[in-house]
Amino acid sequence: MRPDFLIIGSPKCGTTTLWHALSRHPQVFMTRQKEPGFFSEHYGRGWDWYMSLFEGSQHAVAAGEATPAYSAYGYGEEVADRIARHLPAVKLIYMLRHPLRKIESEWLQARKQSRRNVSWNFNDSVRRDRFVIGSVNYLDKLRLYEQRFGRERIHVIFLEELEADWSGGLVRCSRFLGVDETAACTIRLEAQNVASRQRVDTTASRWLRRSSAVRRAAATLPAPLTRAAAALIKRSVSGRPVWDPVVRSMAIDRIREQVEGALKWCDKPVDYWGWDEPDAQAARDAA
Repeated sequence: MRPDFLIIGSPKCGTTTLWHALSRHPQVFMTRQKEPGFFSEHYGRGWDWYMSLFEGSQHAVAAGEATPAYSAYGYGEEVADRIARHLPAVKLIYMLRHPLRKIESEWLQARKQSRRNVSWNFNDSVRRDRFVIGSVNYLDKLRLYEQRFGRERIHVIFLEELEADWSGGLVRCSRFLGVDETAACTIRLEAQNVASRQRVDTTASRWLRRSSAVRRAAATLPAPLTRAAAALIKRSVSGRPVWDPVVRSMAIDRIREQVEGALKWCDKPVDYWGWDEPDAQAARDAA
């Protein structure tokens, strides 16, 4: 069975939570592997490999997968064209969140992954690392996929609305997918992959991971023990990054067109998110 729908992003906007929830719907088949990335980084594996991920989906009313990279910064028309070529009738789910919260989460994720080209100072990273602000590409991605699939086949979910009304959000999503809406009401949603609950590398953990002697020793130990040890030498993330006011103003100026354009596309007022209240909440969280 070919996939009927794709969760295409946006990264760090709740796609893991939605994938986890839909996998519990009795009429929905979700690939066991989240983010197979076929249309982005794994296209070379071939169509047969991709179809193998949907084995067992023949009895489902709707089958899908979630790869937020399909709308990530750095991926453009090629990904959308591949999807349109292989799945011209597919439905798309696109998730958004407050853009400043997304920037923070993107940076925390980069820190967790220990990307070498990312500044370890949040405000320096916002100034310097193009992907951090570039990740707020909401309008560009909506237009990109609208051109290939039409507006009626794109279902937009605002993370804040989903968090405020889990059941209602899943019912609307189920309606879009054509599956039982009442079953959606029974699914208990739990936030997944929350950046502020994760642990990030330290100088010590990076050094240990690069040490061949440490890797050889770790290979002789049970996997649960090595995972526990790795977590202990990492530093937990506490709260959100704290914005420098000048950097924050600069970021807002640079993303305003993308944000307000996307809100208009979704028939939302341009001040739907606002620029003040969430940041005040972040300051309170950090206090």
